[in-house]
Amino acid sequence: MIFEDAPEVKLPKNALHHWELAKKYDLIDFEMGVKVTGAGFPFYTGKGARLQRSLINFFLDEARDFGYKEIIPPFVVNEASGIGTGQLPDKEGQMYHCGVDNLYLIPTGEIPITNMFRDVIVKAEDFPIQVTGYTPCFRREAGSYGKDVRGLNRLHQFDKVEIVRVEHPDNSYKALDEMVAYVETLLKKLELPYRKLKLCGGDLGFTAALTFDLEVYSAAQKMWLEVSSVSNFETFQANRLKLRFKNEDKKNVLAHTLNGSALALPRILASILENNQTEDGITIPKVLVPYTGFDKI
Repeated sequence: MIFEDAPEVKLPKNALHHWELAKKYDLIDFEMGVKVTGAGFPFYTGKGARLQRSLINFFLDEARDFGYKEIIPPFVVNEASGIGTGQLPDKEGQMYHCGVDNLYLIPTGEIPITNMFRDVIVKAEDFPIQVTGYTPCFRREAGSYGKDVRGLNRLHQFDKVEIVRVEHPDNSYKALDEMVAYVETLLKKLELPYRKLKLCGGDLGFTAALTFDLEVYSAAQKMWLEVSSVSNFETFQANRLKLRFKNEDKKNVLAHTLNGSALALPRILASILENNQTEDGITIPKVLVPYTGFDKI
């Protein structure tokens, strides 16, 4: 269900926002998170925790079936890894830094997964190289405030399944289209209304050559929420990483790197709760029922 404008989603009278639904059905405890850590670090409880875990497993299984190799990477990285993928020195203010050891908590699984290939000469016959991994992600989100950061909309700690591809330069834009189409299949299977945005040059991060964002519609909030950003970095990261392959002339040539969220969980969960609420509970998307073990909250 792809939409350019806000879709019509039938909600019950007096529909609730996801943070209200989370409290009503004991799914997420935001107050406990504030007590134990601070704002932006919620507790998922009961069926909320099971739904969160089900989404992670669903995304990983789908990526595996699509040809991605699953890995579990470290959740902290050294400075060289941050530099390799372009987070450092650009975004150090948004990253949690462990000063004693000079290590950084990852803001995205892109960093450890892509840095697996730092200082590596891959074999051209191994293309495409496809890797997926689940990680918690940590972002300071300094300066974020207001109604758009309520509930699950913007967290300091959240879960995400990442997909990364290392590609021959001649194939990287075909790979980008395939990655975007793959993320769309996930949203379709979850039966969530979504839209796809091609970012203009002024909105691109300085590391990316081309980026597509995918957003789902949150019906109770009446707003679009970004759940995936899929980018082709061409040789930008590969140059920093010294990630190369031997071409037909046996010369070392920079590969192309791509990555995307498939998917970031908080806003997916928010949309599922809001869009699927009924008078007598919340309906679970059919594709998730084998994972959750229940079809309604």
